[in-house]
Amino acid sequence: PFAQHRERYIEQWKRACLHFHPLEKFSGDNGALYHRSRELLLAHEDKTYPGALIASLSIPWGEAKGDEDLGGYHLVWTRDMVNSATGMLASGDLTTPVRALIYLACSQHDDGGFSQNFWINGDPYWSGIQLDEVAFPIMLAWRLHKNGALRDFDPLPLVRAAAAYLVRQGPATPQERWEENAGYSPSTLAAVIAGLTCAA
Repeated sequence: PFAQHRERYIEQWKRACLHFHPLEKFSGDNGALYHRSRELLLAHEDKTYPGALIASLSIPWGEAKGDEDLGGYHLVWTRDMVNSATGMLASGDLTTPVRALIYLACSQHDDGGFSQNFWINGDPYWSGIQLDEVAFPIMLAWRLHKNGALRDFDPLPLVRAAAAYLVRQGPATPQERWEENAGYSPSTLAAVIAGLTCAA
């Protein structure tokens, strides 16, 4: 029955928003944008694969993209996922970021790298290598560690494998974040340096 499903849906959303920092007094709109932003980030987490946060529910430039472009941003990009998880962590959510890190640990390749982007089930979509996509999960592990939010999850195997991958493959990246250039990208170098610093 619809009424029961609606009640359960509302109760789940209320429960999901219980443990956030009360930042309403610091905003000009009594926290409306803050609340909607958190809820929007939460809506990007898959319900079948906990922790899988896709980059976007939309396809940018939709008027210029046809139905044959299945991926768009309906994929997991580790960089975008870590940014979303970090935003949730900053808002006081300690569970979503841990789920995201566990999901990334399950998605990591045997050599320590990650697919450029992938479907929520882990199947790769594009096959490029972007070194910052390998560095970002290390930074998330460090942030969770510093916040005492790792619970029983040990990210050390993920961190060691990713750091080793960065050392072997870097510092030049086959692709920078916009897939336009290879080589020494300032944004990629910054992420790799930060990731290796966090790993140390």
